[in-house]
Amino acid sequence: MSPLLGWMESCTVDATLTSWPLPAFDDSHWTTPVSVSTISSPVPLPARSATSHAGPLTLTDKGVLWERFGYADDDPAARFLLRSLKPPNTTDPALGDPQGVWWRFDALRAQLLRPVFVITAPAGSIVEICYCQSLVDGKASPFHPLTGGRSCYVDRYTVDSTVQNQRLTLTPLEPRGCRYMELHVLSDEYTVDLSHVQLVSASALYRCYDSYHQPPSGGLASQDRPALARIWSTGADSTRSCTEDVCIDGPCRERGQWLGDSAAVTLPNLVYMYDDLGPAKLLLEQTAAAADANGVFSGNCPESGGIADYALLWFGGLDLYTKSSGDVQTCQQLFGPAAKCMDYFLGPSCYKPEAGFAPPGLGLVIDWGYVDNGAFGVNMCLNALLISALTSMVSVATILQETQSASKYGAALASHLGLVRRMIGLGDEDLQGGWVVVQSVDFEKIGFHAAGLLLAAGVFEDALESSCADFLVAPEGREG
Repeated sequence: MSPLLGWMESCTVDATLTSWPLPAFDDSHWTTPVSVSTISSPVPLPARSATSHAGPLTLTDKGVLWERFGYADDDPAARFLLRSLKPPNTTDPALGDPQGVWWRFDALRAQLLRPVFVITAPAGSIVEICYCQSLVDGKASPFHPLTGGRSCYVDRYTVDSTVQNQRLTLTPLEPRGCRYMELHVLSDEYTVDLSHVQLVSASALYRCYDSYHQPPSGGLASQDRPALARIWSTGADSTRSCTEDVCIDGPCRERGQWLGDSAAVTLPNLVYMYDDLGPAKLLLEQTAAAADANGVFSGNCPESGGIADYALLWFGGLDLYTKSSGDVQTCQQLFGPAAKCMDYFLGPSCYKPEAGFAPPGLGLVIDWGYVDNGAFGVNMCLNALLISALTSMVSVATILQETQSASKYGAALASHLGLVRRMIGLGDEDLQGGWVVVQSVDFEKIGFHAAGLLLAAGVFEDALESSCADFLVAPEGREG
């Protein structure tokens, strides 16, 4: 399907394939499975908590089709997209008799699902199912952007003579991420009588974290500003689509548990949507278990590898999770890994008292396409995130009544906050004749991303807070 998701299903559906799940099937001739290790340091997983529930698919269109590109295996994705799709009973003298039939379905939102199509078809029929997040000129496209290479979001099944004209249930073994599906049944050589092809039923097994099958218990209602309610609904739907056993970055493209995406976006959304924050707990546990030798949390699981800004976001995730769930036990278990990571960040390898935070050898994301403007010698976004991370560390230590740790990280927070304020041109408040001198900063120099992160960290107050907000919402601020 893509370099990120692995292989499509492509097989011949015969009597063996349809009967092997039955208890009476004789599997004595099957070879014994061999255990292999694919990950150098496996991360513990709890019992699976993702479940599927059956639901309908909405039929939006159907008709007949003609092939326009071949051979069959030259480029399956291009072949699928280039087919001519026409309404039912269409004839075209230039193309000859139709070579197949098609149906298009809508799952109403992008999400993880396994389509369940029950069909009857003659031997030799080729059945292809295309999955996509959006339609291209009204058609389903098997090409998906940003997949790291060529993509072909298609499953293919060939009907064998042993099951011809019998009811066949076609569903992939693994969930697919999509909103739209297009089902094609065809024959290259006109050997199939299309009048014998029938779609008996179409449904889906919708998959997500067990507690999230139901609509969120939290919501947003705004009668005077209905756009806010629509924005909330869109975000809530996206969050549900990005939560299976764990928090993932999207159901269609990659399905990676990226620490930054999940701690900064998914977790805060879930706090206002559901009481069960199980996926967020697993996120914190897995990224801590996969930390490197210095204690830096893994930026993505089950892979490993440190990403500086993502590791800093972990601390806010632990703080928010603990306050929202009341799960002090998990917080206590994770406090040791939190201290190890933070102590490394504050150590001489990463932090210089007069220069700031500049961790060596770690990745950096901040935002897609982000480039540091180099205005401060160290990355100001990371130094802003360190303020927030230390604030969360003090909060967590206070919750756990770790008074020495709270004092230690509180002192580090005060010192680093003072350094950052001096770096951006803010010193102590000046008094002249009993009046406080209003300070100003160069937001253009700070840049859009760093200004937003400094604002979130509480660096700006009063008039500067308003000035920063004005900079962020202004068109020119977006270019900084």
